[in-house]
This record gives sequence, C-alpha cells and structure tokens, in this order.
Amino acid sequence: MEYPEHMKLKAVQEKSQAIGEFLEWLSSEKQIHMAKWLDVEYTDIDPFSDKETKYTVNELVIQPLNINEILAEYYGIDLKKIEAEKCAMLDSLRQNQSKS
Repeated sequence: MEYPEHMKLKAVQEKSQAIGEFLEWLSSEKQIHMAKWLDVEYTDIDPFSDKETKYTVNELVIQPLNINEILAEYYGIDLKKIEAEKCAMLDSLRQNQSKS
C-alpha cells in the first residue's frame, strides 16, 4: 500500500526540520514571535450615562505559532491525510501480526 502524503513529507523532511528548528529557536531563544494585523473590536462605556460606544482598531496581535501546521501548509501536506495514512499503517501492521 502506498502512502502519498507520507512520501511528500519524507521528500521535504530535511528542509522542513531545519526551518522548524530555526522558528523554534527564534521564539525560545530570541523571543521573536509571529504577529498578524487583526481588526479588534472594543467597547467603551460612559460612566455617567452607561452609553456604550463600539469601535474597531487594526492592531498587530501576536499569534500562537504552530510550527507543524505552518510547515505542512507551506509544503502542501495535508495533516488530516497524514493522520488517516498513519491509521491505515497501524491497521496493516495489526492485520499482518494477526496472520503470524
């Protein structure tokens, strides 16, 4: 049985590993984080009238960094397909063991 997503993953493994280690190093050692411009909604309440005023501000917001998801997207690897292939591999191993 072939596992196409795993084959794609193996083809980029060395590059992907290096990039992942670099991103982790930036975050943990240099405290450099990824950020994204987002529209953030705020509400002010006038303490005298209790009148609410809503407004939106475009702010730079630090984003949690999921290195595996970013690298998978960059290299065009579907993580759901990777998981399905892993399950298929385990099923195949179990079937082979039960035959022994």
